[in-house]
Amino acid sequence: MRVVLYGDIDLNLIDGSAIWLTSIAEVLVRSGAEVLLLRRTPLVRDVLIRDLASRPGVTFVDPWAPANAQLADAIGPASWNRRRLQAEDAARVVERLAKTTAVDRFLIRGVDTAGLLAAQPGIAPRLWAYVTDPARYAVGEAREQLRTLAARCAGLLCQTEEARAAVRLALGASARIVLLPPMIPAVAERERTVANPRAPRLGYSGKLSPPYLILETLDAFERIRARVPGAELHVVGDKIHNAPPVPGFEDTVRRRLRHSPGVIWHGGVSRADAAALLDRVDVAISWRAPAFDDSLELSTKVLEYGALGVPVLMNPSLVQRRVFGDGYPGYVTSADEVVDRFIALTSSADAYRQASNAVQQAAAAFTFDRVAAGLAPVLREPTSGAPGARRPIRLLIAGHDLKFLRPVLDVLQQSGRYELLYDEYTGHTIKDTARSADLLARADIVFCEWCLGNAEWYSHHVREGQRLVVRLHLQERGLPYLDRIRWPRVDRLLFIAPRIMRECLASRPHLQDRSALIYNPLPCDRLDHPKLDGARFNLGLIGINPRRKAPDLAIDVIERLRRRDSRFTLFVKSRHPWSYDWLWRQPAEREYYQAFYERVRSSPAADAIVFDPPGPDVPEWLTKIGFVLSTSEFEGSHQAVAEGMASGALPIVRQWPGADELYPPEYGFEGADAAADLIERLLPEFDGRSAACRRFARERFDVGLIAAQYMRLFDELQGGRPDADAAADDLGVHAGAQLRAVSG
Repeated sequence: MRVVLYGDIDLNLIDGSAIWLTSIAEVLVRSGAEVLLLRRTPLVRDVLIRDLASRPGVTFVDPWAPANAQLADAIGPASWNRRRLQAEDAARVVERLAKTTAVDRFLIRGVDTAGLLAAQPGIAPRLWAYVTDPARYAVGEAREQLRTLAARCAGLLCQTEEARAAVRLALGASARIVLLPPMIPAVAERERTVANPRAPRLGYSGKLSPPYLILETLDAFERIRARVPGAELHVVGDKIHNAPPVPGFEDTVRRRLRHSPGVIWHGGVSRADAAALLDRVDVAISWRAPAFDDSLELSTKVLEYGALGVPVLMNPSLVQRRVFGDGYPGYVTSADEVVDRFIALTSSADAYRQASNAVQQAAAAFTFDRVAAGLAPVLREPTSGAPGARRPIRLLIAGHDLKFLRPVLDVLQQSGRYELLYDEYTGHTIKDTARSADLLARADIVFCEWCLGNAEWYSHHVREGQRLVVRLHLQERGLPYLDRIRWPRVDRLLFIAPRIMRECLASRPHLQDRSALIYNPLPCDRLDHPKLDGARFNLGLIGINPRRKAPDLAIDVIERLRRRDSRFTLFVKSRHPWSYDWLWRQPAEREYYQAFYERVRSSPAADAIVFDPPGPDVPEWLTKIGFVLSTSEFEGSHQAVAEGMASGALPIVRQWPGADELYPPEYGFEGADAAADLIERLLPEFDGRSAACRRFARERFDVGLIAAQYMRLFDELQGGRPDADAAADDLGVHAGAQLRAVSG
């Protein structure tokens, strides 16, 4: 197995990209491949590649070398003079290599170069393209470029589940996208302690640039020294990259690294030497500008620190919180937190030990051997037929109401990896069993939305080798279908909220091993719009049926607020109860709503209560809403709260059981007076809290994240290993724990 490896990366520099290129070369060798690594630039120094250059199985291809005249002819004059390959030149050099050498795979980092190679029919079926910065491919020409590439090559590679989901959303076309996570040397399993709490060491390794906050780190370290005079800061790296440009940045960095008390600048060293230096620090830092909080990628350097057992001070980004956990004590967002976290970790043996163990455990999933074990079967797949061809997984969706699942189904359809079949009907039971049987005969996986008569029927009719997934909400728990399901044939039982899962499994503990928690998805991009002027004085209530929604409590709240401030208004977006035949036939429900509407008419706040029609315009409607209410007596997850938060509305949530596990508890209330007081107290903080609510919803419920979890689940089931930690497409990264984890 011979692989040509190329990235638009300068191996003379020591940065994350260069580290990635040398790491994937190592992993490819461990996967059983012989690697031809094409250099983008002539070699000026070998600090980074010294160890890899002597590695059996790796050959560096230098197109500028006299022995490679046939490759040099492919380089245009501009690139030759600049001594740096551009995309067109790199593609021509790779084409020459393909003609003169037997090559089984081409692994290319750089969409421009990969796109040119994908246009070559002899190369495209063997071409894998590694995609970085997926956000740039969301719209316009960049998205079309990626779609064309995906349609032609064997597949795309992404670093994280989040990045893969974003690329899938951007493509809207058939494509195979697999995970190729960050890769690090083996994890050192040992107990670390702070060698000298009076002289604790902080370490940094990597690029020196403004967004990487090197100057801010030096400022924070000065404050650490003021409190702990013996502290040291060890800095590894010599690539100063002043972008975006800051006047005087390079001179300032050099001066401060050379002359600041307690700072030891080691300059550029090999990866092994860097690891040895960092092994002697107590805490490492990877603090970056807030823009990195939205990154869908994971820093290899953070994992390398973790592999050494060195706790890391880092941003609480979405990906890093997934990998290291929400409770990790090293997250920082300011210089104050850098100082406080460093001193807290290095002054407490227990806190330090816990943080060290946490980063070691997280890093263990990303070792060279772990990634290589997953990469090997992908490399050995046959290349005959259409590039990357695989029959789509036939996914049968069965249910009477699919509104909560629609955003995920759209992503699955766009991915091209699934052929979606639908068994939709009215009511809670399947009536046209012949039609259902015909659909079942074509399906690989059956997904029952709601655990009702659909789950009962399919659990008795799925064949050996087919997989059955059932999603349970709230209302099903009191119905007889759960007792009639053939549970041994159900491969996964999914829940939308921790409380529902916990209570259901308490009476059916035998289902624990096949159960998982996956939240309802939100199309956050569609919901995230600027608020209209005055929105902070508008309350929103979405849905008032049935009476357990307790809309009368919302009237209590608006009446109290209007007595204090006449600017408050309550907007209600809902169908009226008489439009539901099943509800209006119930005397207790009908009597409740007759009294409710009479109260609205006679309320002193009647002119501040507005009923808006139901419809699909919820994102637009929410632009005028500052506070979204949940007044229910009990709920499963109350999707309206999540939708409101995604729009930037602040949630005001009655503390129904389980609410504090789904939504921030500081927004909970008991009673109308408490709700009105809470709204008034939050008004001065509205803008900051609105932004925080948007982030909360995006980081927990966004459809890209939820769809990635479903894809992971379906891949496991279709692979015939429902309990496996990793499928081949995930290249050995443990993600199943996230699906199965439920806070107790």
